[in-house]
Amino acid sequence: MKVCPNCGKDVMEDYDSCFHCGAKLQLNSETYVVDHGDHLREVGLVFLLIAFFFPLIGLIVAMMIKRNHPLLARNMFLVITVSVVFYAVMTAIIGFFIAV
Repeated sequence: MKVCPNCGKDVMEDYDSCFHCGAKLQLNSETYVVDHGDHLREVGLVFLLIAFFFPLIGLIVAMMIKRNHPLLARNMFLVITVSVVFYAVMTAIIGFFIAV
């Protein structure tokens, strides 16, 4: 058995994709290489937009995907932080103009 470089779980040698995470595997000189294509990029963009506009939902999603996609989860945590700061600043500005 081989190990999937994406999720780290065992994969049968004759499989062309990981049964656990669905990543396509290509045989490349006795090692498997994960080919995500554009799918992960598109899903990542959707997750980042959710994280910005709905930080609590983004936090839940980031916690769920942290194990399989640590880089995407880290980026989501950064976007959540930026969105919370953005919303706090906007609330302060709006509060200032309402008070004046």
